[in-house]
Amino acid sequence: MTVTNTGFYHRQIGDMIVTAIFDGMVEVSLEAVTSIPLDRARLLQDQDLRPYPPLLPTSMFAVTRGDDTIIIDAGGTPELDADLGLSRANLLAAGIDPDQVRAILMTHLHTDHYGGLALSDGSAAFPNAELIMNAEEHRARFGTADAPLAPPDYLQRAIAPYAGCLRLIEGGEILSGIEAVFLPGHTPGHTGWLLGSGEERLLIWGDAVHLPAIQFQHPEASMSYDTDTAWSAASRQDAFRKAAREGFLVAGMHMDFPCFGHIVADGDAYRWIPEPYRHTS
Repeated sequence: MTVTNTGFYHRQIGDMIVTAIFDGMVEVSLEAVTSIPLDRARLLQDQDLRPYPPLLPTSMFAVTRGDDTIIIDAGGTPELDADLGLSRANLLAAGIDPDQVRAILMTHLHTDHYGGLALSDGSAAFPNAELIMNAEEHRARFGTADAPLAPPDYLQRAIAPYAGCLRLIEGGEILSGIEAVFLPGHTPGHTGWLLGSGEERLLIWGDAVHLPAIQFQHPEASMSYDTDTAWSAASRQDAFRKAAREGFLVAGMHMDFPCFGHIVADGDAYRWIPEPYRHTS
């Protein structure tokens, strides 16, 4: 079978072009789902006609406004996750020059989000970019000057090229039209990014959702690799509630590509309405 996938998709938000960049898929286990029985999780996957074991799509995003380009996360690398690492080729295919990226906004520090920060020779994949992340996320992995932690070598290697251009933030508007939204639980400093231009808004929520067939029906269902499953569930429910109430567009790193959609309330649960494909020239 021959499969064709362009690997990128443009979506206009006011005067911004937001491009979803596909990075690959990894297999996960339903046994990682918490707070609901395994047979319920399996039933929801089956009802949604999804593969078993589940396949987890992974994406990153680029945001361009005129000549200004930023990215949100950096994708993975096959050195750490064998089936990831397509994002750099897909960025180039989308016409985005890594040398022109001026900022990298991190949702959190897991390998499938930061692996693409460095090239195989250890140099910066985005040599002219400032690296921006939540201060709590950095503290959780690196500690403080008084109480340093020892993160994995591969995390240190990925971050090292940006040592002179690292900015740690607490929240609020970080760049023009881009606001940090604290969504802790998956990791201590897990952060979404709310983009706004004119009347349009888009929340890129990182890993608030891993398994759409399950977690919209059961927002309380977290993943065992969430740092704090209860906190993760609370952040997810807050994000669902606000997105459903205010009607803004949502995208996530592990949503079905090309990742964009809306959320509507459905009793105590929610429904995900994928946005129809839009042709752009």
